[in-house]
Amino acid sequence: MGNKLTKDQAAEHLGISRSGIDRLIASGALRAYRVGKKSTRIDIDDLESVCKPIIPSGAA
Repeated sequence: MGNKLTKDQAAEHLGISRSGIDRLIASGALRAYRVGKKSTRIDIDDLESVCKPIIPSGAA
């Protein structure tokens, strides 16, 4: 496991909004960990796995 990020840090890392992070978590695309009653952390390795390269349709 890598470093843990807050939702705000994860959003900044991906260049998306915090609500975008919330949607990824709610859909199951991004795993998050509850720390205490209010804090949520995201493993940076899980965050990297959300990013997938776009392959042009004619390239394959």
